[in-house]
Amino acid sequence: EGVYVSNAAAAGAWVRQYVGPVSVKWFGAKGDGVTNDDAAFAAALSFVTATASAIAIGWGAGGLLIPKSDGKYMLTTPLEVATGVEIFGENGTFRGASATILQFTGCAGIRVQRYNTEGESGVSSPTHQAGDATIIRNLTLLGDWVSGNANNTMHAIQLRASAHIEHVNISSFRGDGIHIFAAAGGGAGSEGNANQFSIRNVSAGRCRNGLFVDGPDANAGCVSLSDF
Repeated sequence: EGVYVSNAAAAGAWVRQYVGPVSVKWFGAKGDGVTNDDAAFAAALSFVTATASAIAIGWGAGGLLIPKSDGKYMLTTPLEVATGVEIFGENGTFRGASATILQFTGCAGIRVQRYNTEGESGVSSPTHQAGDATIIRNLTLLGDWVSGNANNTMHAIQLRASAHIEHVNISSFRGDGIHIFAAAGGGAGSEGNANQFSIRNVSAGRCRNGLFVDGPDANAGCVSLSDF
């Protein structure tokens, strides 16, 4: 139901009044380790993207909250971030320990896009904003890697734009834990600009590479207090 709460007695809906972040739970996400939460995450992220403002970005006044749950949020579709927003879980401590858990099966995890990029390597017309200034924090991201099923596109986090990643624990992705490959004007495959990315207090293991950085526009980044 999102920001509209049904009122069966009046055959209508209440409009949710809230201050601060939007919760994926409002859109039906279960986080029970069984239910596929793709549709709920897509709807929540779409709403946050449509209502994002410079005031809300990264200051705790907006963004997408993924509350701690008794189980995992089960996802089979990557989260495509095309506007700078904050995506955050709860209880993220040292390198994402005890944080909200997202389980990705058969797909990549989170992709942060520039204004002219889409998907893993596509180039698009400038029909959306850029994901620059996105913040990803307080999350545990799990893939479905097992021996023999490595894949060079199923990354836990892929930056095609600049972003800040903090208090995140990554494990068992077929691709890289964090993959940054960007060249402004590079065309399909390398298009993007991730200059001035920031990674702090992050851990990545059982991936193809823990951290992969390449390209002329993936520089001036900062990595601190992290384990790859």
